[in-house]
Amino acid sequence: MILEGHAVGDFVSFTFNVPATGIWGVRPRQKQSNNRGIWQLSIDGVNQATAQDGFNAGVVYLETDLSTLTLSAGNHTFKFTVTGKSGGSSDFWIALDYFKLVRRG
Repeated sequence: MILEGHAVGDFVSFTFNVPATGIWGVRPRQKQSNNRGIWQLSIDGVNQATAQDGFNAGVVYLETDLSTLTLSAGNHTFKFTVTGKSGGSSDFWIALDYFKLVRRG
């Protein structure tokens, strides 16, 4: 998924169906590059972990363990919002290769 963001506040959201109530690790894999922004993940309107900087002078794939939280079974909204960009970045894009939830309990 690529969000061709051009300003703070640009966002993309997804609805994920969590199969069972439990403790879940949230692990997106982003593609860092020279036109990426800084983004914040919120789940059901609550910010998770710290904002993530997608900037890198080269192309790097990075899976990040953002947070561990209890989620109930059913649909949840995951929103990725641009909050800024590094000085070297040429734009505010977000590029996610995949997103996974890892059962922790």
